[in-house]
Amino acid sequence: MNNLRGQTDVPSLRERLRTDLRIALKARNASTVNTLRSLLATIDNAEAVDIAAAPRAVNGVAPDVARRILSETDIQAIIAAEAHTYRATLATYETHGQHTAAAQIREELTIIEAYLIDVPSGE
Repeated sequence: MNNLRGQTDVPSLRERLRTDLRIALKARNASTVNTLRSLLATIDNAEAVDIAAAPRAVNGVAPDVARRILSETDIQAIIAAEAHTYRATLATYETHGQHTAAAQIREELTIIEAYLIDVPSGE
């Protein structure tokens, strides 16, 4: 549904992450807080402009450069890549018998996967 400004009332993925972070902070859920902060930082880092594309500093003053604007699809891809990284880390920890670390990664992966949209395969 659209509001008066033509925007949808459905919160963006980034807004959901921030809202859930506030809830986790209030609940003092350290694992969720750390995982959501990490996801938000990864998204923020992806918005950074490549240093090669930034204008050079003049007289020691670097001009401001607009950050890249990420679509919901871009953010979803970033979260999927993070989930993939966590799965690989989990497999490594389990292979080497690091069960405590694997349990922590498994918990964080569960949090991350909650933000992945299920895309049906082309079957």
